[in-house]
Amino acid sequence: MKQNLLKTMLAGAMLAGTLSSWGAETSTLYERGTEATSWTETNLSEFSGLDLTLNNNCAYYEATNQAYEAVHEITPTDKAIVNVDAYWYGMSSTGGKFGDGNGIYFRFGNVVVAENDQDQKYGYTLEGLNGMNTVTQFKGKNSFRSYDITTKKFLHIEMELNTATNTLNYLRISEEGSDNYLVDLQDQKLQNADFTSVAFGYIKKRRVSLPQYSYLRSVKITETKQDVETADYTINYTNGGQTVKTVTGKSVVGGKISAETVVYDENNNRYLTVADETPEITLASTGNVLNVPVRTPYTATLELTKNVNGTESTETLSFEEADDKTKEWSYAYSLYAKGTDDKYYKADNTETFGEKGTFTSDKEVIKKTVNYSTADDDVVLFAEAENLSGSTDKSVDLSLSNGAAAAGQSTKGASLGTLPAGVYSITTVITDNAQRNFVLHDANETDKGKNLLEVKEKGEFTADFSLTDETPLIITGYTNSNNQYNQSCHFDYVLIKSVKNVTATVGETGYATFTPSVPVDFTNAKAIKAYKAKVEGDKVVLTEVSTVAAGEGVVLHSADGKAASETVDAISSAEKAADNALTGVLEATTITDGYALATVDGETGFFKANVDGTVIPAGKAYLTVPASSAKVLKVVFDGDATGITDITAGAVSTKNAVYYNLNGQRVAQPSKGLYIVNGKKIIKK
Repeated sequence: MKQNLLKTMLAGAMLAGTLSSWGAETSTLYERGTEATSWTETNLSEFSGLDLTLNNNCAYYEATNQAYEAVHEITPTDKAIVNVDAYWYGMSSTGGKFGDGNGIYFRFGNVVVAENDQDQKYGYTLEGLNGMNTVTQFKGKNSFRSYDITTKKFLHIEMELNTATNTLNYLRISEEGSDNYLVDLQDQKLQNADFTSVAFGYIKKRRVSLPQYSYLRSVKITETKQDVETADYTINYTNGGQTVKTVTGKSVVGGKISAETVVYDENNNRYLTVADETPEITLASTGNVLNVPVRTPYTATLELTKNVNGTESTETLSFEEADDKTKEWSYAYSLYAKGTDDKYYKADNTETFGEKGTFTSDKEVIKKTVNYSTADDDVVLFAEAENLSGSTDKSVDLSLSNGAAAAGQSTKGASLGTLPAGVYSITTVITDNAQRNFVLHDANETDKGKNLLEVKEKGEFTADFSLTDETPLIITGYTNSNNQYNQSCHFDYVLIKSVKNVTATVGETGYATFTPSVPVDFTNAKAIKAYKAKVEGDKVVLTEVSTVAAGEGVVLHSADGKAASETVDAISSAEKAADNALTGVLEATTITDGYALATVDGETGFFKANVDGTVIPAGKAYLTVPASSAKVLKVVFDGDATGITDITAGAVSTKNAVYYNLNGQRVAQPSKGLYIVNGKKIIKK
């Protein structure tokens, strides 16, 4: 895997005709950690910026939640070819991705090789640490969050740079012991060339909870002197026959000089090259003048009118063509807007929140109107995530309300302000698969077990919550694995509505189980009543209750024993009933023990769960009984919900029957539990 320097020099001589000979002098600029020159406590101090220690025969440093860099300066001979050979690895919990500019790294000049466990990849950039957000990612077989030096492989980093032409001849990266290159990059022009330093360190944007370890086992830097012919060159940037900028310089004859694609005149006016391809010139001994036509960027003005319940307001937005000549303008509007009456109104068109267009000429004027005509009296708060105090890490997407998403800032979270006691629903759109859950909680509450809401799934969701007192609310993240609040996932907006009532429903049997997500009051209900359940020996007692706590399971029974639906009052708080054998579920839950409400052979009651598992849907409940009643197979209602019902054992003939579980899967050898036979549910004893 060692680069053949002789072959490289011969190839360079044939292409440019500038090298004196392949027998040119090669010398070592710096060498540590090799067989020839080992690390010592003394020579570790040759790296400035950090107090390095010797660890497993490596130059070593670790830190938590801080950026750092150890750097050693070198001085190559002018116009030399420089070779770098190093073995390095970092172990990190970066707290952010390459796109955020985070990573633990090794660098020579502006060539950076980095690791980032959030991306689960390595990466490299030729633009220095300022280019960490645009690294080219690659992945090997290594473990990215491994803190064991005996199991994690070093990266073997090899590079060759021509300081005369500011060219990276090659960058090759492999895992130690492997014959395969993870990266094999060749002949790259360096726009910000730097050949004077070798370093390793950590660059961070966000809080980091775990230590960052960096090991440099060895580094060897050599140079090969070369004789080159240089020549002067001039680049003139012209607009409409007028020269707006002139650049002069000196470089190697036979090398290429590229023009800038974006230039600024002395008054800081911006210009873009007219040609789509980057203009360049191959230097000769004399006469090196490159004339580059440039133009001013295209612009557009958007006059955006918002009509909220008949009241119009207009704002003017200006767009200018980007450096990469992307000839598009775009804008996005919000899902809700507040009217002069302090009510929230919803945008008429919510299928797409943004529009974009292409510049057709310079100084184009575009007029657009967005109408908000549908009032929603229940809305108490609407806020775009990117506008919340404490939000950060914004991402632009025209399919989102207001065209952007954001996330809470570390432990501070994204503040929603304060709401009075009451019952509410919250709606938002999670725009990525979060490593940490979206959490709504009391800003003054530190107990993770008292989160008001916790969601992880990507997409839109709506959930209810209640407040017993005036409460300051924030949105943040929460990682169950380390029991810490942290950076939350990206979300689009927050819509909070006041919840005045909840719908309770029973089917045609007249019975149903029910688990509300917020406290409710059945006092004023006429068609449906709620009951708790208590198992006493071989009987179940159903007792009417007037209020039901959030997450509490109850039995519902209609007054006429038929299907019914009724709204009941949502309240801010309720105590769970004592001696209630019903367990409520707010998410679909599979049980293998307990009793599920069902109708079997015309009898409605609680039937023992299938040993393969019975799914209790979200918002329902199941019955648990004491161990002494474990022989019970079913609990059948006697038709009087307020009375005492017997616990009885049901039996159905199953001779030559074909059994299916409740998921519709055939069971060859059924054990005890609930099955379907000939379209009917039966109990297997």
